[in-house]
Amino acid sequence: MTVRPALGQPWLPVRAIEFSDEWSKDPGVLPLGQTARRRIVIRTLGATADMLPPQPEIRASWLISLTSPEKRATELTPLGPLATVVWEWSLRPKTGERGVIPEIRIPYFDTGSGAPGAVLLKAAPVGYAAAPDATKTAAWRSGFTGLLYPTLGLALGLLVPFVALGDGMRPRSRAELARLLGRRLFE
Repeated sequence: MTVRPALGQPWLPVRAIEFSDEWSKDPGVLPLGQTARRRIVIRTLGATADMLPPQPEIRASWLISLTSPEKRATELTPLGPLATVVWEWSLRPKTGERGVIPEIRIPYFDTGSGAPGAVLLKAAPVGYAAAPDATKTAAWRSGFTGLLYPTLGLALGLLVPFVALGDGMRPRSRAELARLLGRRLFE
């Protein structure tokens, strides 16, 4: 008998493995303030539920991540134990910045073929969709470019102190300013 070297940890010998990765909403374009729910189901033939890996942590500084308790079950069949594990997370960006949840890799050993393998749960972008009024905001801001508004601001900045101080360079009272402005505007 020949003994092969160990494959490393974790050691998950299975005859067959399948998985599903579902999202309640597209995580890359969430409506503002909404949460996406990620659900991963892994089923193996030839291993018991306690042999399956623990639920991975999904954590990032830009992400609010709530982890539901995992569900594990083993069903005995004529072909061997059929194990199922269900993992769920509720995910929402904290500040609206986009981020990417890294891929999750679950190594296993296929006892039928005698070869190692891995289940790869794809990386996923998480972020809010652009606000529908973002184009209107950009159009509004574009009106303040150019020389018109800075020139107008400079003129008002020089005119207001001149009117307030007048010829004698002394501050005028409100009554004097009102009379002066009334005379100049209505003459």
